[in-house]
Amino acid sequence: MKNLNYIMILAFLFSSLISVAKSADEGSIESVDLSDIQMEDLDSDGLEGDFESEMMLFEDIPVVYSVSRSEQAVTDLSVPVTIIDKDDIHYSGITNVADLLKYHPGVDLLPGSRNHYRLSMGGLRYSYYDRNVTLINGRNLNSPINGSTDFLAMPVFMEDIEKIEVVRGSGGAAWGTNAFAGVINIVTKRPEDIEPGFLYSGTINEFGDIYNHLRWANKKDNWQWRMSVGYDDWCSTEDTVSGDNFESRDFSRLYRIDTEAIVELNDLMELSFGAAYSRAKRGDYYQKDLQTFYNPYLPTIPVHERYETSRFFARLERKKYDDYSFHLQWFGNYEVRKEYFNNFARGMENDLEFQVDYDLEKHDLSLGTNFRHFIVDNIYTEHSNNFLSNKYIDYQAGLYVIDRWDIADRLDLEFQARGDYYSDTKESDFSAMAAAIYDLAEEYKQKLRFSVSRAYRSPAYGWKYVTFKTVEANPSMENERVLSFQAGYSIDPSENVKIRLDGHYHNYKDTIGMTITQLDPVYGPLALTPDNNGDLEVLGAQGKVTFDLGKAEIDMWCSYDDIDLKEFEADLVSIMPARVRAGLNCLYSLPENWVLSANYKYSGDPRYSGNADPLCEHSDMTVALTKGFADGNAEIMFGVQNIFSDDYNLYQGIDEIQYTVGRTFFGRLQFRF
Repeated sequence: MKNLNYIMILAFLFSSLISVAKSADEGSIESVDLSDIQMEDLDSDGLEGDFESEMMLFEDIPVVYSVSRSEQAVTDLSVPVTIIDKDDIHYSGITNVADLLKYHPGVDLLPGSRNHYRLSMGGLRYSYYDRNVTLINGRNLNSPINGSTDFLAMPVFMEDIEKIEVVRGSGGAAWGTNAFAGVINIVTKRPEDIEPGFLYSGTINEFGDIYNHLRWANKKDNWQWRMSVGYDDWCSTEDTVSGDNFESRDFSRLYRIDTEAIVELNDLMELSFGAAYSRAKRGDYYQKDLQTFYNPYLPTIPVHERYETSRFFARLERKKYDDYSFHLQWFGNYEVRKEYFNNFARGMENDLEFQVDYDLEKHDLSLGTNFRHFIVDNIYTEHSNNFLSNKYIDYQAGLYVIDRWDIADRLDLEFQARGDYYSDTKESDFSAMAAAIYDLAEEYKQKLRFSVSRAYRSPAYGWKYVTFKTVEANPSMENERVLSFQAGYSIDPSENVKIRLDGHYHNYKDTIGMTITQLDPVYGPLALTPDNNGDLEVLGAQGKVTFDLGKAEIDMWCSYDDIDLKEFEADLVSIMPARVRAGLNCLYSLPENWVLSANYKYSGDPRYSGNADPLCEHSDMTVALTKGFADGNAEIMFGVQNIFSDDYNLYQGIDEIQYTVGRTFFGRLQFRF
């Protein structure tokens, strides 16, 4: 029956392709080129002065929001940022954010199974990683239960993403506790920037895994809207890995919907609102618990989970005029996790935020506050992770100030400070950042920057209050803290070449690790307890060269991170990132509407960490070739992921239960109608 479904899908794609090709001569949907809009076409009552000068200033220069919660040219940033733009996303053929991020500097992601990734930003790697904040358009995406991000189940579509901004280093002074190690901000396309009408995108690979996306976008009068729906389905590892002798059931079925609408109230004010929902039903390997990890003859435990998330938001925004702007925003995240082996819990998060931005003579000043309310319910069953209490009700209140000071012709200073209070611990903590950006020389656009920051991490409920079999809760854990120093240099030797060099030093205090103890000194079972086990230091550097050759855009980068576990009192059940990583990202426009995309990453010089096995030296590469036709209304793609690995097992010393899918051929058909 499943094979019949694939045949029907392919037949539908093929028939749709023929119908689009036949109708191509009847006319096509033409995109709106914003460069053709003349400034005099704007309403002279409102935005002519400041808006025109800002548009000219930022023309062809990428703008980043995630560093200071306001738009800044990428050349003026106080900390290093990786930008993955819409063309990189579209032509890569990659169908989820996790697989895309691993090819770019700043985020280290490795598969634990087909349904889970272990993530790291500047330090340790965990499956449930709450040391960075993931945002969609500046709105928190992290789980209210365990603080992590499920990149494979979030309600966002690749074709709806305008860009992804990855802040490499602490962003706590702007975004709060979870931005301890970095920030990932997924920026979606405004409905008015999408060609009106319908878009269908369907991807299928050699194993029959399918990814579908149907979108409707339009604009009428002062309204604009977008609605996307999709369904993904992929099979288990044992059905895709050849010659295996293990059992797995890491299938997945994912339903998603994402909507957004914007109404322009007048020339300066607009109201946007939206809702999104995703529902994932999926399995996993027959997981070993802590006892069977050390005794392979004990039975393993089957895993099955259902994960639902709902997101809502409303935002009232005043555009910049008379030297100030502001926004008032509410968003809510609602989550249900039902896992046979891990946890049965519900989480609810509501956030109310207000920010005002002033454009003063020498200062760009932002003042803001937010109030966030949490509710976490424990849904008790025999096999669930059990919270110490059935319900947790908590709130967090924060205040922040961000100032960019043009102190001299060639020198800018930036200051950020934020304080937060948590009712759960009845304690407050703070984050801060100070940076200097110096125009070293106008020749070749040389710039120097230096920053120092302090941030903290307050562990999520799932870290402090959960107990299950051999996992012990520890609600007395203190916040982790990090002191970071970052420096950078940039130069543009020519109009077609850009070079960026960055270095960093992170000093982590009271870092939380998992202590392995034996409950009975002779025959008792082993137990894991999270605790503040010690300190660690990270020293690293990164270099990147960008070539803009007209028809080809090429990024070449390399990075080095050395992690020193200082005075650690416990073994880390964690896999350390490789010391050395390098990558290449290429987008090449060929004749006859062909586009070649290639993404490559090398990871080497693995590190041991306590009881965790190190990574193997390995390379990842994805290549895709796209052909556009029907006057740009349709395209077809062929590609291959994980070219260098037949079966994807990166862990030394671990048996085949850790294997997952390697080299995979795929195809995609996309058209507008």
